[in-house]
Amino acid sequence: TVETLMRYQLPNTVMTSDGTRTHYTLKIQKQAGAGDAAVRVRVILPSSAQFISATPAPSSGDPSTLTFDGVLKNDMEVSVVFR
Repeated sequence: TVETLMRYQLPNTVMTSDGTRTHYTLKIQKQAGAGDAAVRVRVILPSSAQFISATPAPSSGDPSTLTFDGVLKNDMEVSVVFR
């Protein structure tokens, strides 16, 4: 078993806004031929943010740190909306 931890901070330009809500989407692509892999994604919202929704539903977290767990059998997309 190999565990890889990647930690990074993204620039604000990766988020889109409709004027009242901010949208962030992360797409994780499964490499062809690779076996299924456990995936954990943690999204830390800005301190002033108010969480609105997420797809899929977070597996755990508080209002400022959302955790998404899954098995990468196909491409996976995590979307978070906040204001």
